[in-house]
Amino acid sequence: MQPFLMRFIQSAAHYSELPATEQAEVCIVGRSNVGKSSLLNALSGQKKLAKVSSTPGRTRLLNLFEVRVQQPAEKFFGVVDLPGYGFAKVSGEEQRAWQDRMRGYFENRASLCGFLFLVDVRRTPTPEDRALFSWLRDQDLSPLVVVTKAEKIHKSKFIGVRKDLAKELLVSADSIVITSAHSGLGFDVLQAAMQALLPDPNGDLPASPPVSPKV
Repeated sequence: MQPFLMRFIQSAAHYSELPATEQAEVCIVGRSNVGKSSLLNALSGQKKLAKVSSTPGRTRLLNLFEVRVQQPAEKFFGVVDLPGYGFAKVSGEEQRAWQDRMRGYFENRASLCGFLFLVDVRRTPTPEDRALFSWLRDQDLSPLVVVTKAEKIHKSKFIGVRKDLAKELLVSADSIVITSAHSGLGFDVLQAAMQALLPDPNGDLPASPPVSPKV
């Protein structure tokens, strides 16, 4: 796998603080401790692009990154790492505040076109997971289900994992990518699948100038 060329742009407590851009953008959604930061680091080939925390719910900000693709033509798109949801060590008030901020982002971020929905390979989607996934699809966002931490189970179980998730989330098994940030498994497929989420009727994304953070 050739890592994405990625750079950190900006963190924001509210979506309105993110820089406006005409670049297509995908976001990463998942429960706390599902491995979002590890996935970003593996995608970029950088160990510290995103901070990995052992404490669920530590990340409370929206973190914007820019991806530069050089082949077959130079192009750019955005990736927004969203705070993990479902963490138990914060108050109900904080969780409701998270829901309000995320709803505003999903409903008002014009550049947003798709989302990566991360699921731990050892976990079954909860009613909360299924409801959020369904709601996001209803926002006309293209979905990609990304299974993380595949090194935790034997590869003989992968077919069953895809089948069960497809049934739980009402998606095609082909839209589920199994990955391991530890071994690099599945990241070449993930990179191609992420680009396929971008609006691109002719098979290529027009090059856009890099995003500049707000000052």
